[in-house]
Amino acid sequence: MSRYVQLGFSSEARKALFGEKWLGFPADFEAIKCAIGTNGDTGDKPTLVSIIKNRRFHHSDDDDEKAKEQRFDSIIDFSNFLLYVLKVTVDDEVSLDDKKLLQAFEVIKNDREKITLFAFHLLKFRILFDRYIIKRDQDERWSLLTLEYYDRYRNSSFSYNNSFDNDELSGLNKQLAMILSMFHVSHPAYVYKRWLNRSLAILNTLALDELNVEGKAYLSALEQLSHEFLSEICGEKEQFSVEALHRGTGVQNFVFDLLDYRLWRDLTAGQSFDGKGLNNIDIKKHFEGFQFSPSRTSVEHYFPQTDPSGANKMGDDVHRFGNLCLISPSSNSRLSNYSSADKKKFYAETERAESLKQAIYDEL
Repeated sequence: MSRYVQLGFSSEARKALFGEKWLGFPADFEAIKCAIGTNGDTGDKPTLVSIIKNRRFHHSDDDDEKAKEQRFDSIIDFSNFLLYVLKVTVDDEVSLDDKKLLQAFEVIKNDREKITLFAFHLLKFRILFDRYIIKRDQDERWSLLTLEYYDRYRNSSFSYNNSFDNDELSGLNKQLAMILSMFHVSHPAYVYKRWLNRSLAILNTLALDELNVEGKAYLSALEQLSHEFLSEICGEKEQFSVEALHRGTGVQNFVFDLLDYRLWRDLTAGQSFDGKGLNNIDIKKHFEGFQFSPSRTSVEHYFPQTDPSGANKMGDDVHRFGNLCLISPSSNSRLSNYSSADKKKFYAETERAESLKQAIYDEL
């Protein structure tokens, strides 16, 4: 799952399946069979051992190509990916519990037509996943890239290009990577990624010829999805429950991540917060380098729950959402009962800001 699916095929099959630039997609299952030279109607019944022994996957001996292949980490493993594709394309009642993987596939067992269609969808959704779902790059940053072949001066190779707006002027690619990583860090486990299931369903709806997707429509759908998730926690606008936000460490991580995403989105677009926007140099440096981290799982009370001596509790107001932000457990443990002034000094000296909300606090 870490390398792009085109690289799993021989060079001849890549061109037949995905076109000259590897950006196309076969029309149906028969086209896939023709492209990789298989014939399932011979009457032979190969064993599982023989299938594995004669597998047609491609393994490069080129060191440069291997390095470029091994550049990414996937947010999901293959067994769970199977479940997501099955749930989107066959039965929405399929459980996203990988311990029930074999049980889940009972829905297409012994049905040749459904099995064939699932195989086609598996490749289709893998292309959608590779192009439009984030991966973790070697430099520990989130990427949203499309694999493309080029033959420049007969030096055949491939490159990873932004899936949207290659000139970066609109920042659409970056914003999509930001909202996708926001969803992911809120649900980092391989299992039960409901956001990923919904995102794949969105991509399936938006995909045009050769699986091209209009970026603004994709972003709009993801933002609507984030609103739905927030409504499940706090209620709709007409019946919004603020009490769901004033629960100290009981506030769900998704709420903090969504707030940081919206702060990043709005201030990057030129808005300000209490008169402070990205014209403030200290705030700007945190926003420019900010990315969502899976290590942010601990709710910090900016004003501590007890006094510096640890003897007296500070009252229930410290559990209100305005006093909370999300940081790593190690940072939270280190800061412990620091006063807000000491925390501000610590963040200033270390030039750290794990939360954009916290970064703004430090400048107020």
